[in-house]
Amino acid sequence: MPQCPRCKEETPPEATVCPHCGLALPPSPPPLAALLGEVLIQTEREPSAPAPSPTAPQDAAAWSDRAVAQVEAGDLLGAFASFQEALNRAPNHAETWFRLGGAYYRTSAYRHAERAFQRALELAPDHPRARFWAEEARRRGGPVDPPAPEVAPPSPLPAKPTTDRPAHPLRRAFALAVDLALVTCSFCLATAVAQAILLAMLGPGALDLSSAASTAVLSILAYFAVLYFSLSHAAAGQTPGMLFVGIRLVDRRGRPPGFLLAFLRDLCFFLLFCITALSALVVPGSSLHDKLAGTHVVENG
Repeated sequence: MPQCPRCKEETPPEATVCPHCGLALPPSPPPLAALLGEVLIQTEREPSAPAPSPTAPQDAAAWSDRAVAQVEAGDLLGAFASFQEALNRAPNHAETWFRLGGAYYRTSAYRHAERAFQRALELAPDHPRARFWAEEARRRGGPVDPPAPEVAPPSPLPAKPTTDRPAHPLRRAFALAVDLALVTCSFCLATAVAQAILLAMLGPGALDLSSAASTAVLSILAYFAVLYFSLSHAAAGQTPGMLFVGIRLVDRRGRPPGFLLAFLRDLCFFLLFCITALSALVVPGSSLHDKLAGTHVVENG
């Protein structure tokens, strides 16, 4: 309950005149929660120019003294209302700002207290206590408005250095020889098994049939070789022979080529075997069929 300044008796919040002594009471202040944040905000706005009055500083000092007395009495609502009235009358009264900072400091509103002490220091740079209490409020409450951290834009990822070296022609030739040997041995083994089955099923007449189909067998061998190389290149970029000597096939992006690209490359290789084999022995890493398909043979990194 607010108290009458003269008789110190409690008065109703909505009363304008003290029912005990008849003193005119100031208007009831707003709640403390609103005052804590609004006193500084309202007083830091550009004030309207008051009419010149030689008694304005004395009136502000009187309201400031009254606010200090209310703080000492524990009437914080009345104290902040009195500070508001004092600053409305004299916005540049340094001592009022200093006392307002003390009231904020007492209520543990350290950041508001620092702002009030700093304002008093701006108005009176030689104030004997404002600087000390401003630093004390800053120490207890931290910075008023900490700067937002600057977020640097993400830097682009560095380009991956190209360390792949073109494969030596002799290593390519050795890998091709290993692969052709594997293809031939596998196909001959499969052909021998097929002939044995046919001989067991058809008797001696199967030999004449197998001799007549020798041309077809060679064609099947060629297709088998193309599929062997194409599937190996598309799956892992390496045939068993290339894996053995430490080389691999890549496209322009450094990845194993797809099946279609690998099939076209290997088909060109076998159709133009003499030309492509000669170019592979002369040009490191990229022969004629590699240039047509856009691929390269490089060493394992």
